Amino acid sequence: KPGFRLKIAWTPIFFLTPAVLAFLIFKYYPLFQAIYMSFFDYKVIDPPGRFVLLDNYAYLIQSTEFWNALKNTFAFFGIYFILTFWIPIMQAILLNEVTTANKTIRVLYLLPTAVPAVAGYLLWKWLYNPDYGLLNYLLHFVGLGPYGWLNDPHMAKWAIVFPGVFGTG
Repeated sequence: KPGFRLKIAWTPIFFLTPAVLAFLIFKYYPLFQAIYMSFFDYKVIDPPGRFVLLDNYAYLIQSTEFWNALKNTFAFFGIYFILTFWIPIMQAILLNEVTTANKTIRVLYLLPTAVPAVAGYLLWKWLYNPDYGLLNYLLHFVGLGPYGWLNDPHMAKWAIVFPGVFGTG
């Protein structure tokens, strides 16, 4: 069309520009810097060091620590996904089916989400304490424990994810 002019609203762009720049600077610059550094035998004293191309990646693939960390990451993700996605979905469905004292049960169910994060962390730290924690105290009555909840590599994954189920971790 003749005489068609594109009108640009500059006010939103003006207000978004600092946030976008900060996002680019603090997220993508370190990412690209890390990728760049991965092609070098990086020395802090003499950066960036000797250029090694893909030798660092070959070392990484052969490293048992890398595969162990990758296995732990996927295990943590699986546990987290099951406990913090599927269980709350099932809880919401069940909570929706409750007819008696519906509002009271919903308030009691959502109450832990009102606990500030720091208080939640302190609560779980106390619950997991191997010496005087509440969980080990209760398990003592049924002949189990004491457990080092966060010290045992197999149990720590569950212990870290479990507070997220209640919205306090």
